[in-house]
Amino acid sequence: MLMASATTHTLTISPSSNRLVSTTGPAPAKSNTYDAAGNLLNDGTIQYGYSPRGRLIKVTNGSTVMQSRYKGLGQRVEKSNGDVFVYDEEGPLIGEYSKSTGRMQREIVYLGNEPVALLTQTVTGTAPSQVFTPNVFYIYNDHLGTPRVITQATDNAIRWRWDDADPFGLQPPNENPSGCADVQPSHAGGQLHQARKRK
Repeated sequence: MLMASATTHTLTISPSSNRLVSTTGPAPAKSNTYDAAGNLLNDGTIQYGYSPRGRLIKVTNGSTVMQSRYKGLGQRVEKSNGDVFVYDEEGPLIGEYSKSTGRMQREIVYLGNEPVALLTQTVTGTAPSQVFTPNVFYIYNDHLGTPRVITQATDNAIRWRWDDADPFGLQPPNENPSGCADVQPSHAGGQLHQARKRK
């Protein structure tokens, strides 16, 4: 049982598989089903599809469908909206780019294995006289290297935070605490945070 801000949520764990079967919150309540390999197939709202190698390749939430392609090392290289992902030789994600325009969506700067900055760009005007303005954000990690807070370099405004959540990740991050545009960070090990939109 988890308690947060005087709210109680009940988690049900299967004694035979040790997997999470259902939760009463945070809303919506979830009822999970799994395949024989232990992959989550359905949580009552979202359906998940996997490749023969066990990689998540399709997520369906009502009429919204997201599909992904992976390379041989198991890293996602493309998703159905046309974004492509680039990794360095050691494996961490270093950039996301638009396949149709070639423009950078975001790049991640590392110090050793820790993500320390996120770079994006704002595009104004129309071609051929477009202006590209860089945006720099600082990433603050916990002791495991998982981003917990992202601030804007120009004024230190908090643009993303996940530092007031439970330790198991049941609460989603606050992706817009200052009322600005979305800043999407990487998670532990350079994994890209992919928000799951619920109806």
